[in-house]
Amino acid sequence: MLKFHKNKPQTFKCKVEIQGVDNPKITPRLILSPNNSNMNLFFEGKYDNKQCEIVISSTANITNKGSVILEIIANDTIFKPWKSTYEIVSQEIVVENVELIDSKNNISVQLIEENTDNSYLDVLKKIPTNKRRKKFLEYIKNSYRPKKYLLEWSKKELGETNSLKAKLMMYSKQNKL
Repeated sequence: MLKFHKNKPQTFKCKVEIQGVDNPKITPRLILSPNNSNMNLFFEGKYDNKQCEIVISSTANITNKGSVILEIIANDTIFKPWKSTYEIVSQEIVVENVELIDSKNNISVQLIEENTDNSYLDVLKKIPTNKRRKKFLEYIKNSYRPKKYLLEWSKKELGETNSLKAKLMMYSKQNKL
């Protein structure tokens, strides 16, 4: 299964060896077919040295689940060497805390991204006071060191490991929260 982020561009890469075509003009395409829809979304890519690379710009306006097909056009021949399913992971911003600081015109707003498929923010909701929540977030941000397997998981699932969101997700996973 492929996972796409709703409003975040991603690149699909694969290796495809094509034989029996002289001087081929090769165009790879990724076709997203949402469940319960007659619509298909096509993303055209590049083929170079047996490598397909297709940029998926945005999946914001389609159903969250469906099938995905890799289609290769070589000269006048079309073939579909790979098929799977996809899921779109949506994200939203949640304002967790807003406090007015004593000095004039200074407002401190703490924004935390929430991935709707994960409940890692439940960890924050269980902390009873803003002061303790702030301390916990400082610990996660500056001192928490995830285990190697969690760093690999975060890199694969989120594409990064250093944001507060990634660290909270790794902490939650590590502590089975």
